[in-house]
Amino acid sequence: MLIVLIILIVTVVFISSFYAYYYFSGRAAKKRLIANLEQLAATTQMENSQLQSVASPALSGRYRAHDFYVEAAQKRSGTKKMDFWRISAEQEIDVADRFYIQGEKREGKLRKVVGLDVITTGDELFDQRVLVFASDKSLARRIFGPYMRERFLWLALNDFAIELDGRSCVMEIYLSPPTSVRSIRHSMEVMTELMNVIRTVAV
Repeated sequence: MLIVLIILIVTVVFISSFYAYYYFSGRAAKKRLIANLEQLAATTQMENSQLQSVASPALSGRYRAHDFYVEAAQKRSGTKKMDFWRISAEQEIDVADRFYIQGEKREGKLRKVVGLDVITTGDELFDQRVLVFASDKSLARRIFGPYMRERFLWLALNDFAIELDGRSCVMEIYLSPPTSVRSIRHSMEVMTELMNVIRTVAV
């Protein structure tokens, strides 16, 4: 009976310690991500920026003539805890074609690329590191000319995906914590450039 009681006490202590660690580490991660978002708003000089910190940390505002909504969380990618960023923006025009772009280490999602063709640009380094799927091959190759290929390689991201459909442009990124705010700011820059190129080429 005594042994059973000891085992029960040890089990309760272990479980309590585990949940306490999970709770406080989660709070620390959320606090860090909120600080990242505050820094992002300042460094991008985002217009009409609003920070949400009660539920999931998020930042909204206008950047380079586009409305952005940036969400931050900590998620598992494989066996590791990673900082997960979801950056949403609205394009100025409604594009009839669909595009899906992902980094070489991004886990593929079949439902995202159904009906799309894989595009190769002839740039060996780019084609190895970035996968481009599109509903219009010709349009995609015009969009991913030398400049946009260079900009995506400049990002130096491996685990990312961008989906463009209609007026929506959404980028998801997994980064090893702590996140460099510079990586998120650069991602927003490239997103705006990509949307501007699409607007120019698709018209």
